[in-house]
Amino acid sequence: LNQYDNVTMYYFPAMSEVVCDLNNYADYSHYHPTINRLMTECFVDGRYVIAKDGQEGTSIEEYLNMTRQMIDGYDFEELNRKLREYHPD
Repeated sequence: LNQYDNVTMYYFPAMSEVVCDLNNYADYSHYHPTINRLMTECFVDGRYVIAKDGQEGTSIEEYLNMTRQMIDGYDFEELNRKLREYHPD
């Protein structure tokens, strides 16, 4: 879809400070309303836009690479510790 002039795509998983903080979620798959507001602000100021082919900016490949690096370097043991605090059983 990003190839069309009337389409603008965003890549919010690049916001590691948001996606890696459990306090930013309303439930297992939905963000807290403050994060939803942040995302709508990105529509206005252009943060996290996926550049179209030949356009300056961050490409989908670069965003995906950022996500891979975030996952590869993530401390899953610390996540498990935090999860046990919320759900000890």
